Amino acid sequence: MQLGQRLFTVVMHHPLKNIATTHYHLSSSVMHLQKNLFEVCSDAFKAGFEAIVQDEISVAFDIAPSFYTTLLEWPGRLPFPDAPRIISRWHVLGYLLAIPFRYGVLLPIRFGLILTSFIYILMAVIVSFFVSLNKRQKTRICTTYSRLFCASLGLIAKYHNPQYRPKHPGIAVSNHLSPNDIQIIHANVEMNADFGFTVTGQKHSGIIWAIERLTERICCALWFERNNAEERKRFTDILIKEGRREGPVLLFPEGYCTNNTRRLQLRRAVFEDGITIYPIAIRQNARFGDSFWSENQFWRYLLRIATSWAIVYDVFYLEPQKRLKDEPAQIFAARVQNLIARAAGIKRIDYDGCLWYRKSEQMRMKDIQMKDLARHLKEMVASNYSTDPTIIQSCDLIDHQKGRGSMPSSPNSTLIKTPLFSFAA
Repeated sequence: MQLGQRLFTVVMHHPLKNIATTHYHLSSSVMHLQKNLFEVCSDAFKAGFEAIVQDEISVAFDIAPSFYTTLLEWPGRLPFPDAPRIISRWHVLGYLLAIPFRYGVLLPIRFGLILTSFIYILMAVIVSFFVSLNKRQKTRICTTYSRLFCASLGLIAKYHNPQYRPKHPGIAVSNHLSPNDIQIIHANVEMNADFGFTVTGQKHSGIIWAIERLTERICCALWFERNNAEERKRFTDILIKEGRREGPVLLFPEGYCTNNTRRLQLRRAVFEDGITIYPIAIRQNARFGDSFWSENQFWRYLLRIATSWAIVYDVFYLEPQKRLKDEPAQIFAARVQNLIARAAGIKRIDYDGCLWYRKSEQMRMKDIQMKDLARHLKEMVASNYSTDPTIIQSCDLIDHQKGRGSMPSSPNSTLIKTPLFSFAA
């Protein structure tokens, strides 16, 4: 309802209505104008309805579907992707028998493994206060902890192209399903390596806070607060300096966890001259368990993961990339984004994750869309009544509408099909 009201306000309650009324005697021009107005409204409504039904960004945060053969969901939740038919009684029986095995056998074993990983890293932290650990020892401890933690997730991972595994200064960038991706990538570091990764991430509370505090004592770590602009700027400066020092820095430049169906736009701040970028692509098979973190509490997420059959990953190390001469940082970031999306077999989209989570970004994008729509109407009417100064003066009022975004629109843009209409609805 709000979608239709806003479009009606922009198109019909604008001075353009008075223009058409005032110049009704110009029958042929008025008919042409009305036709164009109808086409603009039709395109706008079509873009809005398409956004509501299926936009480009919301699908990146959907939970993966369950499958008939994995017995992870109650069979009454139809349809399953692999079984669009009536569920048999035998399937119901199999689901009921799987529950005690998942919660009575898998959960205790995996809880024991995750507890073991915490005890291991805690003991290493305590030892580090009394014994000076060298870089190779710290790398061995971090890798062992990561492998114990991955075992508690039921991880089955295959690592491709080990010759491209980051070993030298630079920034390793990867797509992101959950905070556990740090351990999954670090678990493949060689035990006798002098340096693993400088790990980075958003500051959290609860269980993740405990993991961050423990690991930063053993492993080089950079944590930041996403909502603090000054801290983000300071983090970026430190990150670039670290990327030019001893070993690779592990970064998830999307900034948000996604479900491995879309590749979000990369933050271009780190794609600077003289920094080697190591692209890493993660591809998930969610049939036996979905690694995407969609729960509000991390412990609920861990419970779901620990009672799934397995987390199946393919990790692709891609050829290192450097910024070309006279190549803008934005183009370089898009080029790396394409490489990761192609290797992971997912679609690339030119939207930032904050557009999904932040109301201010949603409103800003909606204002930009309204501005482009109003400008398109202005140009259309001006071209039909280019000789009438009254029309031109009335059309210029479009530029002074209340609530416009401050960001200028592209001179070649008309109607942009984005998911912002669904945000306004």
